Amino acid sequence: MDAKIVEQSKEMEELQGQVDELLEYGRVLKVAKEQGLELQKNNVKAVPKP
Repeated sequence: MDAKIVEQSKEMEELQGQVDELLEYGRVLKVAKEQGLELQKNNVKAVPKP
């Protein structure tokens, strides 16, 4: 049972790392520009991670 918990914990950490990478501002901006969107500075808000 403990081994399963450790395995799940590792998997969750890896998945959280992927989420963090995908949510990086630079990546989001790059994808938006590739889709023809443009930045409107008065509409951009940074939200700190909990």
